[in-house]
Amino acid sequence: MPSLNHPSIDNPRVFIQNLFEKNKLEAEASYAARKTVETVHAEYKNIFDKAVYRAQIPDFEAIDIQTIESGTIIRFQCMIQDPNFSKEMKLYAIELENINNSEKDIDFVLYSNKTEKVKSGWNLVDDLDTRFMIDTETNFCTSIPGRSIWLKNNPNPSNYFESSKIKDLLAVSKGRFPIPDTDHRFAVAKYYGESPNYKANQAVEVIGLFAWDQCCTEDSSEKLWPVMHILYSRPLPDLYSRSLSSSLKIKSNFTDIRHRCIEYLQAAICGDPLIAQYLLLLLISKSNSTLEKAGRFSMCITGIPSQPVPVQNSDNGESRSLKICDINSHQPTAAKILSTLESILPAVVSIPLTISILNSYSWIPNAENVSGLISGVLQLCPKTLVVVDETTLDEGVLNEKGLQNLNSLQKVFHEQKLQFMYPYQHIEIDTDIKGLILSCKNSIVKADVNIPLDKIYVDQSNELIANSPNAVELDSFREYLSDVSSQKFFIPAEISSVISEEYASARKIAHQKNESLPSQDDLMIQLTIARLLSQSKMEQALSLETWNESVKMEQERKKRISA
Repeated sequence: MPSLNHPSIDNPRVFIQNLFEKNKLEAEASYAARKTVETVHAEYKNIFDKAVYRAQIPDFEAIDIQTIESGTIIRFQCMIQDPNFSKEMKLYAIELENINNSEKDIDFVLYSNKTEKVKSGWNLVDDLDTRFMIDTETNFCTSIPGRSIWLKNNPNPSNYFESSKIKDLLAVSKGRFPIPDTDHRFAVAKYYGESPNYKANQAVEVIGLFAWDQCCTEDSSEKLWPVMHILYSRPLPDLYSRSLSSSLKIKSNFTDIRHRCIEYLQAAICGDPLIAQYLLLLLISKSNSTLEKAGRFSMCITGIPSQPVPVQNSDNGESRSLKICDINSHQPTAAKILSTLESILPAVVSIPLTISILNSYSWIPNAENVSGLISGVLQLCPKTLVVVDETTLDEGVLNEKGLQNLNSLQKVFHEQKLQFMYPYQHIEIDTDIKGLILSCKNSIVKADVNIPLDKIYVDQSNELIANSPNAVELDSFREYLSDVSSQKFFIPAEISSVISEEYASARKIAHQKNESLPSQDDLMIQLTIARLLSQSKMEQALSLETWNESVKMEQERKKRISA
């Protein structure tokens, strides 16, 4: 059983100094200092690869920033908002000279305050000694946008933005978080030696020593930033830390879990079973751009009952405007869907679509006219679900920014591409965003699959009695959705032949009836649905039974559209 009080956590600076002293026994001091940079990374990797030790470290999002002492080790599960926040060099060692006898010594200072390392009776020889300079990579990190409450541990204490040091950075930091007017944490992560080369939007967990420090940025070099001097980091492909034991339990009991998960989704969408099945497929889908087997799959539910958003008043009694990522900014049916999705997904960003939200906010990252990368509403971590609620759409005129934002949303949903605007060039990066649209009528945003809500279920929804899952069941849904989305998948040759024959036959019949022919896009959507349906059953190979089931689902969906 690992110790509950590892010395590397209780006294990290002492632990690091001891590593240096040990290296000095084996090599000359200047070489030992350089080797210690690598030793620190290796030692902490061995320690923090174990979840039991990571769990002992205070969560940056759950503690009062005003009480964090310099040198405290903290962890932060975050999004890389700007992977190139600043370029710096850092002294990892200093040379000292004895005042009395001119004796010289070298000390390791990378994770310490170098002035505190100057011993009594000694002088610092050169505080810019190029022999001991090391490249520093800096990332601007923010809270994961839209992160669900079940993943937060006492999130964002209310006095975070009351800190005098944080107030000095508000103008800069708020522009770097995708969701406007939303509480969040941010920190500058500094990596020494070999850098992990994280990408923009990537979800990671970083562990390091906290300090208030300067950063070499063009507009704020004198400001003190909340900085983490990184000892360990790792990607978070699932947006949170998953349990291997839970994953094994899911595989042994997935049939019941899948059935209950569909029932849970069905209760959220007025009891409509077809939409619940399609919704499940959306939740396990992945973008083609990530080279995963499941294809791109955005979805629009039409026929959502037209209901007013409950009136919310601000502190001064005025009607409060609708906000992104605020469940109170949605009408009851949409709010119920959102509440359900947020309870089982790691990150959900809800957008109550209005002319004001389209016209006012930046939706894509931009570094054209400012120092550094300003975020946009669509700068989100992979696997985030974006729910666009068109039931709140009002009348008005879109300005140039509004049109650009609408086009950017369409591009993310349909092509999984997000534009980053830099001086002299615009760069498109691949995304992996799940897209769901809720609309009373036809949507203004194109989706891969449109499904009308059956009015029969809407009329009966008030009589629906839902059997709410308990905490254990909710955990099983979360693990199930994550597990099945990463399942390997292939189409056997014999099934591929059946698909080709059915496609050719469908085109022939449509031609004979003088109807529109099934297109290549229709085939790709059908294949994607079959793939996702197969994966939802944890089938690695597409079976004829599952293929036929997917065809039946599509026939029922298209029948609703034409009705």
